[in-house]
Amino acid sequence: MARTRRAKHLPHLSDYLNRKARLHASSDPAGVGCLLSLAVNAVLFIGLLEVLGPIRALMGTLCIGLPAVMWLAVQAVRWFQQPKNASQRRALEIALIQSEMLQHQRRGRLHKKLDSTAAALLEVSAANWSRIVESLDGPFWTSASLPEHWKAVRSRSLAAAEQAMLDLFLVLRPSLYATQESRSSLESVLESIADAFGEGEDMAMPDRLPASFEPARQIADKLKLLASEVESASREVSEDHAVAAEIGSAQALEACLSELRSIRQAESELREHMQEGSAG
Repeated sequence: MARTRRAKHLPHLSDYLNRKARLHASSDPAGVGCLLSLAVNAVLFIGLLEVLGPIRALMGTLCIGLPAVMWLAVQAVRWFQQPKNASQRRALEIALIQSEMLQHQRRGRLHKKLDSTAAALLEVSAANWSRIVESLDGPFWTSASLPEHWKAVRSRSLAAAEQAMLDLFLVLRPSLYATQESRSSLESVLESIADAFGEGEDMAMPDRLPASFEPARQIADKLKLLASEVESASREVSEDHAVAAEIGSAQALEACLSELRSIRQAESELREHMQEGSAG
């Protein structure tokens, strides 16, 4: 499988947007509508086949039935996917924000469009989101024998990280895109973040941010804290289970050795008993 080339600018945010786009691709209403249309037209063709014959049935299905049913199917799916409550409207709003950002990213212009402070907050938060997901996708957390209380911790942590990212997009929406003045400073902001935190180190926001970004900063800081806690917990439980596995294997070996010693001793006693019987 070909690997997606990582974006030079805002790499963690770009990875996040692309991952979400792949996740939601299967729910595209046009795709679902096309599949529904093909199924309906197959039934229509079979029905017309008995009445009009194969040629006319095929022409009728292709020229009239296929376009009409496809259009109706797409409209029906879109209507069904329209938000029915506040939660669904919020999800649609976030999806539209991410979709617009993804279009800019694929044109290589996302870093030029975003406000420098908003871009820094989103990039750092996306990096911490990735830390959480990568930690919780490790062998311990994905084991089929994972205890129920750890499964609950994993589920809540993933949900909290995802909720934080979604809230961040909504909080930053009014100031998401740059003015001409802030665009010129984005490159220096991104370079200072990279210099300050480097690859693989904890990322944090600069101490000074405009007051309007304080709610977003609080979300970003809590997401960073969650990432650190998840990584620490992952290391600790992995070490504990590794030690337990070593102890368990040692105990199993000792039990086998003890059993073998008992068998050898019983066989030795049996031979001695037989030898005494023969001598007597």
